[in-house]
Amino acid sequence: MRIHLCVGAALTLAALSLPLAGAAQKFQEPTKEELQMTSDPKAPGAPAVFLYLQSETDNRNHYQSEYARIKVLTEKGKDWATVEVPYISGYMDPPIIEGRTIHADGTVIPLVGKASDLLVAKTNSYHMKVSVFNLPSVEVAASWSTSGAYP
Repeated sequence: MRIHLCVGAALTLAALSLPLAGAAQKFQEPTKEELQMTSDPKAPGAPAVFLYLQSETDNRNHYQSEYARIKVLTEKGKDWATVEVPYISGYMDPPIIEGRTIHADGTVIPLVGKASDLLVAKTNSYHMKVSVFNLPSVEVAASWSTSGAYP
């Protein structure tokens, strides 16, 4: 009886720790090559490039998430640090957004603050809005990651 209680308690703790373990690894760590990257031979002259892009949709639970990692290669690439995430007010909650900037030396600057909601279009049935935010301290040779979800 005592063994069953211990095993049951251990399994319960393990199950409860799984979501926390997943939440702890929200951002991929950049490789040494990505930190040192100054151009992309596949896109010569590009101001910035996607290092990674992932989109997931769970229709059953009405959930969608986006994850992007971008490397800034020129001054013009810094424009990509202003991000707009569209959503329809009334049909979905504003997106949950997290982000960070990583400088070439590996310094991490997290996104703090809240995104601004701007009205883009309005009809009788819905309001199209965008959540707009600027990633912090973006410079040439920096990379940044954002993670957004529509709950």
